Amino acid sequence: MRRSTRFLALAIAMGICAPGAQAQFGGLKNKLKKKVEAAAGVGGGDSTARGGASAGDATTGAPRRTGPRFDDRILEMTPEVLDRLAASLHAERTSRASAAAALSPAARQKWQACEQQVITSPEMKALLDKFSAANDRQDTDASQKAAAEMNALRDRKCGMDPSSGVYRDSVTRAANATTLQAGKFTPEQYSLLKERVVPFCKRTAEQVDGGARVAGSGRDIYYVYSQREAEALRPRCGELSSAIAATM
Repeated sequence: MRRSTRFLALAIAMGICAPGAQAQFGGLKNKLKKKVEAAAGVGGGDSTARGGASAGDATTGAPRRTGPRFDDRILEMTPEVLDRLAASLHAERTSRASAAAALSPAARQKWQACEQQVITSPEMKALLDKFSAANDRQDTDASQKAAAEMNALRDRKCGMDPSSGVYRDSVTRAANATTLQAGKFTPEQYSLLKERVVPFCKRTAEQVDGGARVAGSGRDIYYVYSQREAEALRPRCGELSSAIAATM
């Protein structure tokens, strides 16, 4: 088989393992959006019991005084929890930057240069001869095996193709895992904490019995906070608001 034909065969072989789907940054936030809004009281309902917001009393019009209720999803924002939140926010910024570098055009160009070196290596030539011989005798199993070996050699020498869907998914998953591990949060805990910090720090908090409240997005809808949360949040609003904004 001529050299040009061999390289065509190699290109076909390497296409066998090429994945298709692309990962999308911010998927975690999109998946949790409805749950976050419900827990934070956006859109109404008995949100006070879920820890996010309070509505006015149906008969008197007076605001309910029931405070947030905390559970394994909605964590009380104590100083210790806010320290963990700050750690996760820092990890999210740095892991996103690392992920962006790993998926950049420069990373793809570096991978392509490595691939070219592998293609011209003696190891690849031996596998290519094996692949060509299998094709000549129409041995499908042997040609597929040789193609898999060529792909494995390339991946071992150069790593996965940065433009592949599988690689992008793995990078995104790793960035999300790093973020959550830094603060020891579940995805929902982390999203709800960010969701509750923003309105308290950006709007005027009103003192109510047992804590504070901040107007939400609808009539008689409020984000509610325990007294301990309000005291812990106030001195850290600048730091946390900036950190959250950097992850948006």
